[in-house]
Amino acid sequence: MLLVGFLLPLAFDVKKFGDQGDSTFQVVLVIMSLASAGLYLLLELFSPDIRNAGSRLRTYAAVWWIYIVFSPLPVLLWEGDPVHYLKVLLPFILFGTGLVVMAAAERRRVDPSAVLDKLVWAALVSTIWRAIYATAIGGLSVETIRWQVLGPGVPFLIGYGLGCLYLRRHRTLAAIALVTGLITALLSITRSYIATTALVLVGLLIVDARRRSVLGAVRSGSKLLTMLVLAVLVAAAVTGAVRPDFFDVWVHRMSHLKPQDGLDITLVTRLAEYRGQISALTHSAATLLVGNGIGANYTGDAGVLQVLSLDVPNAPQWFAGHSTWVYPFFASGIVLGAFVPLVLLGVLIRGFAAASTSVARGGSSDAVLAFAVLLAYLGQSFTANLFHERYTGVILSVVAGASLTYAGRSRKSRARPQVLVPNRE
Repeated sequence: MLLVGFLLPLAFDVKKFGDQGDSTFQVVLVIMSLASAGLYLLLELFSPDIRNAGSRLRTYAAVWWIYIVFSPLPVLLWEGDPVHYLKVLLPFILFGTGLVVMAAAERRRVDPSAVLDKLVWAALVSTIWRAIYATAIGGLSVETIRWQVLGPGVPFLIGYGLGCLYLRRHRTLAAIALVTGLITALLSITRSYIATTALVLVGLLIVDARRRSVLGAVRSGSKLLTMLVLAVLVAAAVTGAVRPDFFDVWVHRMSHLKPQDGLDITLVTRLAEYRGQISALTHSAATLLVGNGIGANYTGDAGVLQVLSLDVPNAPQWFAGHSTWVYPFFASGIVLGAFVPLVLLGVLIRGFAAASTSVARGGSSDAVLAFAVLLAYLGQSFTANLFHERYTGVILSVVAGASLTYAGRSRKSRARPQVLVPNRE
């Protein structure tokens, strides 16, 4: 119940319209999530160990909390805005809390797949609720909603849907999750989800080739691709019923939303932002070492923006930016900022190793599911900061914890295969 209490608030969080402040309801949701996690950890503190699984989960959680503890240093040094700092830091705190919760759950022999199967319902409710809130409560038309409907659960739905269809488990729920995620991506006219879906598909084929054979991967890949095409067709039909002009908007977005020089506007503005953050990082030896502070103002590079034949606004911004791999260095410097990409890369590498391990050698097929979801978020990490949304931190912590748990079990089974006892409770 406490694990559900930790996950449930993400289902009802929304993006407000007209201001950047947090509503009382959103504050209550965050308190509910943190309180459930805190009570779970408190009860675990007074409970004896059932088993030490030997994964790296506790180490990764410790490294992440070291980053959080030292993150105020540049804010204090440069006298940054404490409100901005706390708002941007919150997803990082939720991610660190989730890692500790998953480490405690690992001690109690909680099967990570059971948590993933509950998380998909939270992601489904979150995605549907955001669309209802934006149109029915926010008063926006379907033609004007984009970022309002793109909640933190959309990549999870795509990764979970494809992963379950590959594993042939929960097929109905997987199809619903995948179609819901694709409908949201089509409505929001967001091109990065094309790369996200392709990355998950290719990643599953690579894992299948390592677990079985290349020929087996081709066969399963052709079936999975067929199911994906069917899901896209269903999603397109539903989207067309809700917004008849969506196909024309997509064509415009893909081929015509460019200035006269032929450069993509979104790509150039993203590169300008990255260049501006790197310039701020290398402004002095002090900023290079400690960064500019989480929540600090930044602007895009004016020289990069000049290549566009459009008047693109370049006002100072303070949110978490559009890259998971650049912003940590801008905010925390080359030393402390490296903690974030190193943790994420470590989780990906261990998740891939766990997913590639055959079941016969002690691995779990559910590790493939966790890895598929990780790939879905990886596809978004280059043009969006995954820690911009509050509850992306919660979702990522659960998926990362599951991957590290499965990796630990796989490593332990290879070392002592004779004592492995499968636990599916």
